[in-house]
Amino acid sequence: MKRLQINIHQTTQIFKLSNRIFFTWKKNSIYFFLFIFFVFSNGCEWVQKTLVEVLGAPDKYKAEGNSSLLQPIYSGKDVTKERILISLEEVSSGFQQPTDIQFPPGETETFLVTEQKGTLRWGKVRKNETGILLTLNVLSESEQGLLGLAFHPDFLKNGKFYLNYVLKVNGKDTSRVSEWIASSPKELDKSKITAERIIMEVVQPYPNHNAGQLAFGPDHYLYIAWGDGG
Repeated sequence: MKRLQINIHQTTQIFKLSNRIFFTWKKNSIYFFLFIFFVFSNGCEWVQKTLVEVLGAPDKYKAEGNSSLLQPIYSGKDVTKERILISLEEVSSGFQQPTDIQFPPGETETFLVTEQKGTLRWGKVRKNETGILLTLNVLSESEQGLLGLAFHPDFLKNGKFYLNYVLKVNGKDTSRVSEWIASSPKELDKSKITAERIIMEVVQPYPNHNAGQLAFGPDHYLYIAWGDGG
C-alpha cells in the first residue's frame, strides 16, 4: 500500500492562485459586459466622444463658447398639411438581406433587388416571382456586401446599370462601382449580364460605414456617395 503525501503549503498556494485567476477573469468579464452594454446603448457618437477624450486631443473638438447656451434656429413656422393615410401591402417576398431596390426608368412591374451576400435578383410586383440575375463574390461582413444599384437613364435602350459592392483587391477591402449591361433590358427575367466595366474603386479602412447611394441626376451624370469608412 502506497502512502500519499500532500504538501499543505503548496496546495494552499495553488488554491490561492486559482482563486485569484477566477476572480480576475470574473471581474474582467463584468467590465467587458459593461463596455458592450454602453456601446450598444449609446451608439457610435458616444464611442467616438470617449475615444477622443481618452486618446485624442479633446480641446480640438470642443464647441466654441458655452455649448449649454446653444439654441435651435427655425427657418419658419410649421406648415399645416392635410393628413394622409398610410398602409402597407406586400408585393413580393423571398429576398435575403436586401440592401437596395430599384425600378428601371418607366417600369412599374419588374424591379431589381441587391442582397448583401452578393446576389442581384429580379422580382415582379404582386406575382411573387423572383430569380437570380447576377451573383458576385463580395465581402459581406458588418456593413459590407452588395450595397447599391442605379439604372442608366437610357437603360431600356442600352441596358446599362451600375452596382456598388465591396471585395478584396490586392489584399485590401475595396468598394467598387462598376457598369454592367443587361442583354434584354425590357425582359430582365430573361436577360444575361455582360462582363463588368470598373468605374471607380475606393479602399475601405474598416468594414462598417461602407455603403453609399448611387443615383443619376437630371444632368444624366452618375452621382456616387460613400460612407466615412468606419
